[in-house]
Amino acid sequence: MTHNDFLGYDLDDDGLIPDGEYVATVKDCKLATTKNNGKMLILTFIVDSGQYTGYGVSATFNIHNQSKTAQQIGREGLRAVMDAIGVKDPKSESDFCNIRTYITVTSSVNNYFTPPRKENNITNYRRYEYDAAPTPTERPY
Repeated sequence: MTHNDFLGYDLDDDGLIPDGEYVATVKDCKLATTKNNGKMLILTFIVDSGQYTGYGVSATFNIHNQSKTAQQIGREGLRAVMDAIGVKDPKSESDFCNIRTYITVTSSVNNYFTPPRKENNITNYRRYEYDAAPTPTERPY
């Protein structure tokens, strides 16, 4: 690793988290216009437990696109997120925020960039379930 004192980090560090399942919370949600005047929803998940707490992974969903295939893929992916976080009929971007879920993260090489770069992708979403704290028992006094 090559540490750069000016930037304050290792230049060889790609900032990716290892493949695996993580508990994460949707912390940012933006509805944006695509370059072809379509609409995409960008969700940013922040890992909130374990060694990689604080790391972010974003997912983009084409919800209106000239390419019917891109639109179908985007809508199917968004449906998986909605099912996992329990959002049935969103009214705005804020309906997605601050909801915890499990995300499965994998790494891939994106050849769109020169030079190609590795990036994290979310390949699965699963409803976050937790064990509720046991109910305290009454103590006789």
